[in-house]
Amino acid sequence: MPAQKTRDGRSAFFNLKLHYLGVNNVDNMAATAERKLQTNSYTGETRKWNFEKYVRVHVDQHAILNGLREHGYSGIDKRTMVRYLTAGIKTTSLDHVKTRILSDASLRENFAACVNLFQDFITQKEAESPNITIAGIHNTQSDKEHKGKYKKYNTSHKKGGSEAAMDRYYNFQEWKTMSPDKRKAVMALREKRGNVHKKARQEEEYQKIAAILVASINAGQSKSAESEDMPEEEVMDNRNNKALRRK
Repeated sequence: MPAQKTRDGRSAFFNLKLHYLGVNNVDNMAATAERKLQTNSYTGETRKWNFEKYVRVHVDQHAILNGLREHGYSGIDKRTMVRYLTAGIKTTSLDHVKTRILSDASLRENFAACVNLFQDFITQKEAESPNITIAGIHNTQSDKEHKGKYKKYNTSHKKGGSEAAMDRYYNFQEWKTMSPDKRKAVMALREKRGNVHKKARQEEEYQKIAAILVASINAGQSKSAESEDMPEEEVMDNRNNKALRRK
């Protein structure tokens, strides 16, 4: 900001350098890098964290600390690199490797050689140990019981299906957890129930129509019988009607 008023680019550059690479900020950057070296840890090979990623954090912080030397920081020595590396390894399976490094003066000053020693031991250990996981144990033990229950359930459906499936209302959770075979059995029962009611309604309608037809036929027959019993004069009732005579 002070260099913006005078439009002095050289002054602005040195102000930025003093801000980001000054004495105070160099100390802060060095403290942050050292803190990461101290808190970085390795407890064993996992899917998200392994020894290679653990070493990568150390190498990145070494580059930052060595790059701060030209700005007043003394840097990090080789023995400190190895000390941070071995201190962050928290698994007891690598204790004898750490003991070998501490007993050898040349290894305590060679970060790359220590990394190779740890990596070779981890690779050899993985090659010798069988790859058995919890999922594999689950598949070998519990799947047999699960298959047995599923087979028993299927047999009960094959025997009839009416014992397991009932023609009633099922809520969303019951229908969701229901097996496909049981759903088909329930749908078959509902379809059968619907057909029975449909046939009953059709039969009732047919009976109503038949009753109407019988009633109309009976009414026609009764009218024809009445006309036959009437005398001839009454049959020709309009001939002698007084209202139709001329005045």
